[in-house]
Amino acid sequence: MHEFPKEVRFHPWIGSDYGDSENRFGFRLLVLGESHYNDAMNKDEMDSDWIAYRNSHGGEHVFTRFVVHKWGQNKNQQFFTKTANVLLRRGKANRDEANSEIWEHVAYYNYVCSYVPWYQGDDRPKPHTSEQWRASKIPFEMVLQILKPDAV
Repeated sequence: MHEFPKEVRFHPWIGSDYGDSENRFGFRLLVLGESHYNDAMNKDEMDSDWIAYRNSHGGEHVFTRFVVHKWGQNKNQQFFTKTANVLLRRGKANRDEANSEIWEHVAYYNYVCSYVPWYQGDDRPKPHTSEQWRASKIPFEMVLQILKPDAV
């Protein structure tokens, strides 16, 4: 089990085969995303599922893990489906069981360690601030030290 300091607000997703030398890639791969967006997904559905996950998994810091579990493994969400298909080295493929399974072989972390506003009806999220980028450097370095990925 990996322990993360309080500076790491969103603990990374760590697939069950991430540290296994016989995982799909043969090395520890950290997939790096940009940030979490508040209100970017269906808020009503997200709230009840998130509350249940948070309560059963230990608090607010597990949000990234919840997102990968729900949207990467169990739902067809465009970002995670496309990312999985890149990892699977396939083009425009439909989502299938392999899309779900691939997340067990990687770790996933979002660099920006605070929510970025993106409200229903907006064309795109609000821009990240310089402070958000600066404040994210040390937590990211901590994640790298703890996970020790071979590639990012």
